[in-house]
Amino acid sequence: MEILKQISPDTTSLLGENATFFVTVTNHGPAPATGIVVKDLLPAGLTLVSDHVSQGSYVPQTGQWTVGTLEDEAFATLTLIATLTVVDSITNSAQVLRQNEPDPVPSNNFSAAVLDVAENADVGLDIFVDKASPKVPVLVGENVTFTVTVANRGPSPATGVVVADLLSAVKPEHVVQGLDLSIFGVGAQA
Repeated sequence: MEILKQISPDTTSLLGENATFFVTVTNHGPAPATGIVVKDLLPAGLTLVSDHVSQGSYVPQTGQWTVGTLEDEAFATLTLIATLTVVDSITNSAQVLRQNEPDPVPSNNFSAAVLDVAENADVGLDIFVDKASPKVPVLVGENVTFTVTVANRGPSPATGVVVADLLSAVKPEHVVQGLDLSIFGVGAQA
């Protein structure tokens, strides 16, 4: 009996994302193996979203996968999808707990996969123009308030965030008739 544990899409993922773990148990013979039971209990930092087995049954609370019988050179798979809930290095392991027949190579009855979970910040920026007067466009000398809002939608803290907001040049189509545009370096009177 041999067990193999793999992760998709990568060994480094972001907090709040889902990771998929694949466990494959293979009977390398020379005869059928019966009464196969595998254990894969998700460790702290992983919250189960879904599980699927190609045969047998899986109990998430105990991590016990009752595989049953595998013919010579046959295999079965367990797929676990879990949400990453902590920033840490998480080791998820699987092992063959038992089978009815003796295993000639018990050293391959354990497999582990390590997943490094990184912080994940979702920073957004909104800019609003507030003007008390309903008339548009704004005349020279009138005040206009620009509100810049920066928000982190998480789930991790955002560090090193820098916001730069430069006012654009005045354009002739944004100016009231009769205004001298030369003071803005735009050209002659409109």
